[in-house]
Amino acid sequence: LKRLFLKNTNTGNFRNNYFNFFNLIHLEEIDFSQNSIHSLNTNNTNTENNRNKLFTFNYNKNQNNIRKININDNQLILVDKSFLSSLNKLKELNLSFNNLAELQPFQFESCKNLRILNL
Repeated sequence: LKRLFLKNTNTGNFRNNYFNFFNLIHLEEIDFSQNSIHSLNTNNTNTENNRNKLFTFNYNKNQNNIRKININDNQLILVDKSFLSSLNKLKELNLSFNNLAELQPFQFESCKNLRILNL
């Protein structure tokens, strides 16, 4: 599987979503747009601030080939730095039409190949 589209599937309306992509080592493109997702991270820890709409995205950091992620038109207020930490092949990231107020320092530091960032 190279492309995964879960657009407008109400994914973000379920409590404590945990998506494990460990076996999808050929996955290159992901679309989670229009899903009411509030926050993104890559671990399974919950905090009081994001407990209701925590979206955990777990992938094999040693074999990831993800080049394009579309998470536009959600309700993102937080993109944890861990979410981007091992996406060194990522070329395009779409976070537009969300509620992001700020980004963490050096948020995209690990994304050496990032060419398109849509906020």
